[in-house]
Amino acid sequence: MTDLIHHLPATRSPEPEATRHAIEPAPSTTALDTAILVDLAEGLLDARPLWEPALEVAPDRRGHVRLLATEAYEAWLITWPVGHGVELHDHGGSTGVIAVAEGHLVEIQANGGGSFRRAEVAEGRTHVVPADRIHDVVNIGTRAAVSIHVYSPPLNEMT
Repeated sequence: MTDLIHHLPATRSPEPEATRHAIEPAPSTTALDTAILVDLAEGLLDARPLWEPALEVAPDRRGHVRLLATEAYEAWLITWPVGHGVELHDHGGSTGVIAVAEGHLVEIQANGGGSFRRAEVAEGRTHVVPADRIHDVVNIGTRAAVSIHVYSPPLNEMT
């Protein structure tokens, strides 16, 4: 996985070298509000010139590049060849938002007892994935799909 942008620092006045402190905040275990995650995903969707150079669509595998990483959230650019998905998984307690830049994705949600539900995510749309959801995401379209995924807190595990 390649980091495109590790962290966007807050804008502030430069400090003299002698007064700078290298204190790294601990990663957050509290999720940001879902509305903030949607805003982040939609903002990144609109910032195509920022992430488009990182696009690599392979016909035989999913691609993924981490765009942003902070202590509170992270964002990924994911490419989906036709017919490709992941397997059923959760996000280890992280809430996620999927924003589709190109193509069409389907989320398959496990509802327990062997039942499943489908949620279609069309180009230009966003979709919230609650922290406790077990799901799969698949490109069932006729062309490659590209999506932005924002997670908070940052992903620690997928099981």
